[in-house]
Amino acid sequence: MNKDKALELFEYSNGSLFNKVQRNSRALKGAKVSSKDKDGYLNVQVEGKKYKVHRIIWLMHNERWPEGKLEIDHINGIRDDNRIENLREVTGTQNNFNRKGVKGYTKRGNKYQAKITVKGRETMLGLFNTTEEAHNAYLIAKEKYHR
Repeated sequence: MNKDKALELFEYSNGSLFNKVQRNSRALKGAKVSSKDKDGYLNVQVEGKKYKVHRIIWLMHNERWPEGKLEIDHINGIRDDNRIENLREVTGTQNNFNRKGVKGYTKRGNKYQAKITVKGRETMLGLFNTTEEAHNAYLIAKEKYHR
């Protein structure tokens, strides 16, 4: 799939893809592409191959697929929010910063140790009396190192 093929098959509007042509008996002209997978991403099948909708939208706006080890990230973490302004090219490490449930601390005795990974190295941020203090230290470091 290249940009020209994507533009021939699909129309983009406010984060959604619509079929420009009837591609088969289920992919009708003008229909919104909206097949969601188990992970919450929207997919579309073209000529027997599955594509993630956000990647096609990226291609339509940027003329190329992400190169090397780069990925397309949903900035707000919502996997079916495919507005182009919510998509960005990042490394796998940067993409992992969005994972839900990452607290940034672990229990150490009767204290909580905050830590963060920067460029593959774990950095200790200190020991704290409460989970709130430890998590706050992590969030401050995340803002500094993961932007």
